[in-house]
Amino acid sequence: MARRKQRIKKGETATDEAPRSGLKEPWGSSPGRPPQFVLYCVNHESDRQYIINARELYAIRKIFDAIVGENEIEPSPTCDKTVTFGDIDIKSDQLKQILDHQYTKAEEAFELPVPYPEQIDLFLHGPRMSRELPTADDGTPKPPREKKPPVEKKPKIDRSGKITVQQLAEEAGIDPRDARAALRKAKIDKPAGGWLGDEAWAKTIRPVLAKAAKELKK
Repeated sequence: MARRKQRIKKGETATDEAPRSGLKEPWGSSPGRPPQFVLYCVNHESDRQYIINARELYAIRKIFDAIVGENEIEPSPTCDKTVTFGDIDIKSDQLKQILDHQYTKAEEAFELPVPYPEQIDLFLHGPRMSRELPTADDGTPKPPREKKPPVEKKPKIDRSGKITVQQLAEEAGIDPRDARAALRKAKIDKPAGGWLGDEAWAKTIRPVLAKAAKELKK
């Protein structure tokens, strides 16, 4: 039996509606449907970057939610277009619009297609990126190393009641990125659940960040 063709309303194209969902096609396509929303994501721990765009607001919010997961996000004290959690910054010129979006029932049921989940997992949990191509003594590139077995994902940490480095950075008046750099420079071990801890932990961190703030003002 031949498949029944979906009717297209006057003024629409075949790509304006996603099949069966009733939602507009989420992804842009040049030149007819350019993307409208962009996320710039940086994982400072692994030096990975992830830039992703979408045509529809619900799609870019799905990407944002998939990256953040159950983590609590904190606004950057120096930029209202950036939020951060752990070692990850997410920036967008349309950040407020993205955060304010409320899903419809159809949008809530929408699932990100391949390859987006794999790309997001690689950005969040992939190995540290190499800045330089390793070379042998004679200057020729070294053969690639054998792939290591995948690392098991760390168990989720209870973050309730914890003090984050973002909060401490805001107290000190510096960017969370500079705060994390200062902690690494001071050779302070990163807690298992990320840069956060109890009040006793925060007391050891505040002097380091205060010193970093003075140095940055020079």
